[in-house]
Amino acid sequence: MKKYLSIALISLVALGMSACGEKKTNQDQTATASSVQLRWKIENLGTDSMGYAPVSRLTLLVNGKEEPLGEFSQPLEEIPEDQFKEKGIPADASIACGGFGGGSATNYYAVVMDDEIVIFVGRPNENKETAEQQPFIYEIFQTIKWR
Repeated sequence: MKKYLSIALISLVALGMSACGEKKTNQDQTATASSVQLRWKIENLGTDSMGYAPVSRLTLLVNGKEEPLGEFSQPLEEIPEDQFKEKGIPADASIACGGFGGGSATNYYAVVMDDEIVIFVGRPNENKETAEQQPFIYEIFQTIKWR
């Protein structure tokens, strides 16, 4: 009887160890698959042709590779994570930037979703009834495959 209990116990321990090993492998694969480094490259290009509005070029760096997003008539700067909430940027956003120009603020943020990076653009919510709960209205600006 002791022999059968020992074999059963050893089998359960081995089964438990293999199950834990499988979980760890799956977690490692997920971490590797979702590990993407994002950074903004913001260039001040001076002013527009009329010499009035500042112009910025915005580029997203995805694991060091440049993805141009365009030139905008406003100065841009990175938005620190501790300001995301007040600007209506969701907590799952990886990075954000924005600026004020032409009488209005514009923000951009990036979210990694599976094998894509989705960049959103948002402007202030002008509806006084909902502006407190939703300070900016965001929509998809561009989607980039990263693998």
